[in-house]
Amino acid sequence: MKHLWIAIALLTGCNLGGNTPPKFQTINGEEVKYLFGFAYVPSTIFSPLVVQPNSQWNISLEVSDANGDDVEILFPEAPGQINFNQETKQGYWNIPDDIVDNYPTLQILAVDDKGASDILIYPLEIAQEWDSGMWDTGMWDTGDWRNDRMLDGSDLVGEFSIDENDNRIQGTMEFLAPNRRCKITWAETKGSSLNPCELCTHSWSITIERGSVESTQPYCLEQQQQLESVVWNVGWSDRVEWNGLVYNSPLLYEHSTAGWVPFGQATVQQGHFSFQMDLDTYLID
Repeated sequence: MKHLWIAIALLTGCNLGGNTPPKFQTINGEEVKYLFGFAYVPSTIFSPLVVQPNSQWNISLEVSDANGDDVEILFPEAPGQINFNQETKQGYWNIPDDIVDNYPTLQILAVDDKGASDILIYPLEIAQEWDSGMWDTGMWDTGDWRNDRMLDGSDLVGEFSIDENDNRIQGTMEFLAPNRRCKITWAETKGSSLNPCELCTHSWSITIERGSVESTQPYCLEQQQQLESVVWNVGWSDRVEWNGLVYNSPLLYEHSTAGWVPFGQATVQQGHFSFQMDLDTYLID
């Protein structure tokens, strides 16, 4: 039952019987912010913190609870050993040197004594020495992935050419989730021009359909259905200041409730538009 409870809390968080769940304030001195109710750390939005295997990583948390309840901190499924003092909310993680993959996120769960919970997903990357033959035993070869970044989580990437006459775009979109052995390709994707949003220099509306799925796993088929049910209004600007932070060359996404917000990275250059959206960091409704 304990494992079932943790799984449910990880997916949804909980507010039981009107009890307000705890909230993360800081981690290692950096303020934790909230977007659509989900906790995140601004410095890890575009790039995870790289840590070394077989090393010790210190953890210091500040957590508040509006009801004054005692709060317990859990680290579900973290490999290696985590020593954590529940009173001081400080501890350390002994990162093992034999992790199967590079474990891109640390899940930190705060649960009060009445069962209400909050979760912070902290993107970490365990430094690894990769060799060119690492893909030979996997599902994909090196030609299946963008060579500018080693993708570890779930990413939506796009590569488009821009029509100079009407600003329409045409190209390819891909959903890449190597850890789940899932790849979906929309080889002939088109987007129509939108009037630029308040934050955007350029913006487009993209509809994707009939993607090519390179896995029959239920997860991959479910992702195809979910992604194809969304109209992707996206944009770009060279520099955006949003929510007190400055974003250079962000991908802007029109969220159904939050409006236009930075949701990844993008470039527009010489008639070419490309973007990358980290779907593990940014939870789409």
